[in-house]
Amino acid sequence: MHPRTTPDTDVTTAQAYDALGRVRERTDAE
Repeated sequence: MHPRTTPDTDVTTAQAYDALGRVRERTDAE
């Protein structure tokens, strides 16, 4: 794990994982 440098990085990463999760959920549903 990399040390957290800025809150911005944390938020961007969280949004990226959130988007990935939604894409995976949509794929599983089909």
